Amino acid sequence: MSEKSFVLLIAGYFVCGFQVVFIGVHFPSYLIDKGMDASTGMTALALIGLFNVFGTTAPATWAVAGPSAMCWPLSMPLAASSSACFSGRR
Repeated sequence: MSEKSFVLLIAGYFVCGFQVVFIGVHFPSYLIDKGMDASTGMTALALIGLFNVFGTTAPATWAVAGPSAMCWPLSMPLAASSSACFSGRR
């Protein structure tokens, strides 16, 4: 545990794992509390998982094939659509 890079790696895994478990446990209940049905929570978790896979593989592919600056412009429409989708408006 004296290696700084090892401690940072473990801290990164902890933060990532905590975030995934926290969303997986609390997000569906939050949506149900806001008046949405369970299938909306299931769909939201499926989309989060899909975009996690996409967000993990796409930057590596773009870094090899072209500039990684494409990530930022593509993330903005996704963020806007997800906030509009889950804002509670029907």
